[in-house]
Amino acid sequence: MIKNEDFLDIIQTTTYCKIGVSEVHGIGVIAMRDIPKGTDPFLSLGSNNRFLCLTEEEINTLDKNIQDLIRSYYVRTEGTYPVMIKGFNEVCIFGYMNHSDNPNVGLYIKDISELLPFVALRDIKAGEELFWDYRTSGGDNLEKQYPFLK
Repeated sequence: MIKNEDFLDIIQTTTYCKIGVSEVHGIGVIAMRDIPKGTDPFLSLGSNNRFLCLTEEEINTLDKNIQDLIRSYYVRTEGTYPVMIKGFNEVCIFGYMNHSDNPNVGLYIKDISELLPFVALRDIKAGEELFWDYRTSGGDNLEKQYPFLK
């Protein structure tokens, strides 16, 4: 179990964003402080033990609406979808990011054991809205969208 003082340090050093008013689409994710290029702005979301990796076969056993939700919200990696243990009852802040064809945040998944899905593609200033390219949410072939991941 994590100690309070450890938690205070983690939350202080890894909290970069908040949900706020988007200038382009109602709600968005806003940088609370500068985010250096290459930083995962959502690192405080926790460790990989909060995820289960579901196969297509497993997802296909679910209601069609739930299947669609999983495939649109989670990013397929190595053929599976890393779904949070609490499912959609624990929605993360990154779920509020808006789309841009010119994003400042990109997907970064080395492999299924390293689930740090987002990194700042450039330095992001405090007060800026974070955007990612929704077209990359198919996963598995991210190198084609972001060649620098090779």
